[in-house]
Amino acid sequence: MKNITRGWITFSLFLFALGPEFSFAQRPPETPVRVVSENFFGRQVEDPYRWLENVKDPEVLRWLSDQNAYTRSILDPIPERPKILERIRRLDAETPPPPANLTRDERGFLYFYRADPDGISKAYIRDPQTGKERLLIDPQTLAPPGHTAPRVSSLSPSPDGRYVAFLIKGIGRTKAQVMEVATGVLVGKPVENLLGFTGLDWDPDSRSIYLVKMPPVRPDMKPAEAFLNAASYRHVVGTDQTADQLILRSGENPGLTLNATSWPFVFPTPNGKFLAVWVEDGARSGHALYVAPRDEILSRKGRWKKIADFDSEATGVVFYNSDAYVTTASADGRSQITRVSVESEDLSTGKQIFVPAGMTGLTDVQAAADALYVCAKEGSSGVMYRIPYNGSQAETIRPPTEGSIRADSVVPALPGGIFRINSWTRPSAAYTYNPKQGWIESGIQTASDLGRTLDLRAESLSVTSHDGVQVPLTVVYKRGLKLDSSNPVYMIGYGSYGGALDASFDNVYVPWFESGGILAFAHVRGGGEFGSDWHKAGSKDKKPNTWLDFIACAKYLIDRKYTSANKLAGGGVSAGGILIGRAITERPDLFAAALISVGTTDMLRAEYQMNGPANVVEFGTTQEKTGFEQLYEMSTYHHVRNGVQYPAVLVSAGMKDTNVDVWQPAKIAARLQSLSGSKSPVLLRVDPEAGHDSYGSTRKQIQELRADQLTFLSWQLGMLHNNKLK
Repeated sequence: MKNITRGWITFSLFLFALGPEFSFAQRPPETPVRVVSENFFGRQVEDPYRWLENVKDPEVLRWLSDQNAYTRSILDPIPERPKILERIRRLDAETPPPPANLTRDERGFLYFYRADPDGISKAYIRDPQTGKERLLIDPQTLAPPGHTAPRVSSLSPSPDGRYVAFLIKGIGRTKAQVMEVATGVLVGKPVENLLGFTGLDWDPDSRSIYLVKMPPVRPDMKPAEAFLNAASYRHVVGTDQTADQLILRSGENPGLTLNATSWPFVFPTPNGKFLAVWVEDGARSGHALYVAPRDEILSRKGRWKKIADFDSEATGVVFYNSDAYVTTASADGRSQITRVSVESEDLSTGKQIFVPAGMTGLTDVQAAADALYVCAKEGSSGVMYRIPYNGSQAETIRPPTEGSIRADSVVPALPGGIFRINSWTRPSAAYTYNPKQGWIESGIQTASDLGRTLDLRAESLSVTSHDGVQVPLTVVYKRGLKLDSSNPVYMIGYGSYGGALDASFDNVYVPWFESGGILAFAHVRGGGEFGSDWHKAGSKDKKPNTWLDFIACAKYLIDRKYTSANKLAGGGVSAGGILIGRAITERPDLFAAALISVGTTDMLRAEYQMNGPANVVEFGTTQEKTGFEQLYEMSTYHHVRNGVQYPAVLVSAGMKDTNVDVWQPAKIAARLQSLSGSKSPVLLRVDPEAGHDSYGSTRKQIQELRADQLTFLSWQLGMLHNNKLK
């Protein structure tokens, strides 16, 4: 509460020393119940907290502020919290997060973002010959005096290296700005009303760029309309955006159809002969690909030719000259690559070039000057294949250290590329691969000895789920840890959009490992660990497999004595809110605590939030009976029951989140606070300046969030009471 007294703080500290079983001296802010009742295909459904969706209402804003103040009154007095936060900050200073948005121009100059000690990402340019770096973009210089520095992201140099384009993030909408590299001078005014993850694809002339714009925001615009009716434009550097040339818009494209939910990304082929359109349709897993002669399109005489449609399950494309290399899912759910000559072929007549034996999934396909580079998973390890364009046999290239591998910067104008090796047990490192020299240190980010000093072990386990399917489970902990049911475990899952939980390491979890905690990663259905079939097996009517797989993993960890129910916590971010929310409502007895971070939890209202229409293809719509039934089943909000002893829950939200509206976390927190029959706390953490968890938030905000989450888990899993936390 806002009027917290010094006496309450002192008393709280005394209670914290007793462990997680104490009763609260104060209750969360009261949340009025104002029931809205709706009939869905003969079924009456009540929504007691619909009023919280109006986040412009002063009453709702006051409620959010009071909830956050209550959360702060609980977490801030815990003596270990500042220790955890300081440890995270020190680790970030000693082992900074990896550079982001690495890219190169045709000269080989490297552009990237690096976070400073305050967590502000700044852009640099690096000379490939001398290794000398120069500050290019400092967000603090882009803000008016007295204002917070804006968030910048994405870097796209013009082919000749004269300009670099970047994005300035806003609430709901994004701007693009162009800078002259040599002088650091901003060129022209920002281009506004852009899709937040628009491409910044330069024309071969190095003077114009292709962007995806949204219609201007109207006073009467509903949140769900914010990302509809996107259009692609060509912007000439230095001109006013009102002069931008329209390339694609729904209903006006010969040979190509766009839906209201389509996002058309236009970019030129490397030889500049064609323009390609990569069409995303909301959260649909497949994509469509069209091409047309560049000069004809720019002169408004061209007609688009279809290379691949949505039913082909195309997930990626790269070009070399006029050949498209399209990644699709094969009949057995694995990934394959097809080469298509866009002048004479489409996907049905192209030539399949690559399906290696033993490969469990493609993670990246990029085109360099010398060959196609394919990053893949081979079992639990990473591997790279180099495929010459002349049809020679693919060369298998093992990474220099164990871990998964992804391309950081591979461009058609240069041979080889820069690749990142990720591991469960140590920070990532960036290496350069050159076909003549092999692997060499990139100089951008060298391997850290933090993994060696931590001495972590990663186990790849297999769990039998409810229907007999084997689900991968990765468990990471310090070597020598005894598996005697006493270890605190934090298990993370996602299971949507075909997104895989690949190997990764983050400094924020080092205090957890140092204190004897275990991290577990459940590779549940709905993700992309085993291709499109694994994704489909956890979507729509099969969505329950997502949380049932997670529950099976929880039971496995308890049965095998990695932990016990009073030492186990689960967590999910964004669509992972479905997973953790339904896991704790289905089996609350298996978990002592849960983290729901910017989670989608009211699925009957999900399509009405800002990013809602784009997600209908992934989850369904309440406008159809089958869709309603599926959404109701996966909706945590509608499965909270009165008097059930739910675990402790920390719900987090960002007021500037455009992926999951803040009212989603708000409503589930209110319902759990009202109905839970246990004495375990339900806290709502609201950051007025944060975005979508780590996406759209500064490193400082992420550090604060993770410190709160680890403090909450340490408290609820008895690590404070047992003096286990360092």
